[in-house]
Amino acid sequence: MRLEKIEQNFFEKFFLEGNNLPPTEARFVRITKIFPQTFKQRLIEDNVPNLNQEFTSIKSALDFLEKTTNSVLTDAENTTVTPMKSSEGKVEIEPGSFIHNTSSNIETLRLISKSAFLASEWFGIFEFEEEGRFCTFASKLVDQNDNSIHERRRKSSQSAQFPKHYLSRPDNKQSVVFYLDKNNPIMQKLARLDFFEYARRAKESPEEIQTFYSAEEINMFEKLIRPLSKRGMSYHTKQNKEQMFFDWVAIPGAIPVELVNGICINNQNKTLLENIEQISKMFPNATIFDQEEKILRLAHVLDKEHEGEL
Repeated sequence: MRLEKIEQNFFEKFFLEGNNLPPTEARFVRITKIFPQTFKQRLIEDNVPNLNQEFTSIKSALDFLEKTTNSVLTDAENTTVTPMKSSEGKVEIEPGSFIHNTSSNIETLRLISKSAFLASEWFGIFEFEEEGRFCTFASKLVDQNDNSIHERRRKSSQSAQFPKHYLSRPDNKQSVVFYLDKNNPIMQKLARLDFFEYARRAKESPEEIQTFYSAEEINMFEKLIRPLSKRGMSYHTKQNKEQMFFDWVAIPGAIPVELVNGICINNQNKTLLENIEQISKMFPNATIFDQEEKILRLAHVLDKEHEGEL
């Protein structure tokens, strides 16, 4: 989906809401239009040496991020998504699956379906917690049977059971967990640009950075994302053994909604449960299920294949 389409869909102001963002009036903006002046003013106020050179680097980073995001969203319009596996009326949660959880209602789902999982900066709002600015977040579900990672993640809740536990919390009754196709080449391309992994490499093996990332990618991280995301600098590092966020990823720009192949809804969320067909039309690649993994609606591509099973 091109940024031009999103810009048309969100021309009017609306209320943006997220897990760490209270309802806030917002409007979609091009980051290359709104942020250059913001950064230039900051450079002037901080009396930064080589101001013009620094500003050029930041503007190049914004241009690259917007161009890359536009390319990813456009490519996703024609991508093929692998359906979630299922057996005996339940989905099978695979280790390594990517998920994105958010507070949600029908209107929020409609807005997401017409756009993408967008970083808040696309609405002119800096990410509040300074963990991954200009990024949108996802989690990668771990395999608890993999001993090589289990010791590192002994305090982590991001197992295949995470959505069930997450949605069972009293304060998460209205939340929705989106599953993203881990096998899709676009998702794999996005995961390679995880900011937390970049920060780990930059700290532990700085001499190898140019082996893993292009000059444009490095400039985007170093001049735009990293300076504004100080709280996200250690999530994947060896020193960060208490928080255990080895599975959390920060994707620059956006994640296309076309990659959604599953949606987990709390079985006490009556409003969403009464609108399963409507939600299915919004996300036709997604199998919809509750936190007990019971299938509520198969993805449209699976309708004929599994006709009569549910």
